Amino acid sequence: TVCSDIPPSDLEILIMTFIKGAEVDMGSELDAVAMPRIVEFVRYDYKHLPLYAIASAIKRGSLGHYGAGRLTPRTVNGWLAEMSNAMFQKSKGLADSLDMGEKWDGLERYPLGVAICKKIDWFKSGKYHFHDWDAVPLKDVADRLKQGLEVYPEMYNIKPIKL
Repeated sequence: TVCSDIPPSDLEILIMTFIKGAEVDMGSELDAVAMPRIVEFVRYDYKHLPLYAIASAIKRGSLGHYGAGRLTPRTVNGWLAEMSNAMFQKSKGLADSLDMGEKWDGLERYPLGVAICKKIDWFKSGKYHFHDWDAVPLKDVADRLKQGLEVYPEMYNIKPIKL
């Protein structure tokens, strides 16, 4: 879940839990005055990050993956900035690969997914009853689609809804 979607009271409890783990890892304690500052960083500056990224940044930082430092709000902010930057770079790399024309044609490699989508389209169109879902064998639809053959519900003795 993205941090902005988490209620502030719950987010505070979660962050305090992560910081308590960091205290154990680093062998020092963060004072009660500094704790709300870290919660504030997350709520306002890093609210776009998912909760797992916040937890990972604090854990990795406390274990020294982002360099040495004491457990202070400034240090934790640096850890969160590192994680935010890493996630941005990862998403930028994905966007760049899409822009460079890499083919994302997974549907051709996974015909069962195409078959499920096809069945959903048939029933969402309102032409057929949902209770007919199991009457259409998914494997057969996938095989026909993979071979490039035409497929439609009437092939499986499904009668259309009278409109």
